[in-house]
Amino acid sequence: MTLQTNTMKAKFIIFAGACNMGVVEWPQGKPAVALTPGTVIAIPEGVKHWHGAAADTWMQHLAIHTQEQPGATNEWLEPVSEKQYSFK
Repeated sequence: MTLQTNTMKAKFIIFAGACNMGVVEWPQGKPAVALTPGTVIAIPEGVKHWHGAAADTWMQHLAIHTQEQPGATNEWLEPVSEKQYSFK
């Protein structure tokens, strides 16, 4: 799992399993969260974040990018640390 940024807004919808999501640069300074089926979360463009299945399970999700412009990209960054992944 790696940290990433997007040049467009993104919404994540969790359908099944369990997802961990961390946002390194929330404008409001929110901590990492555990997401369950039915959760919808929005990530503003340019915000450094990560998401993946919880350590002991799997997950199914849909990522929707909004307000996408020509040339929009994801930038893949450094690996997520164990500390970030475990919410410690």
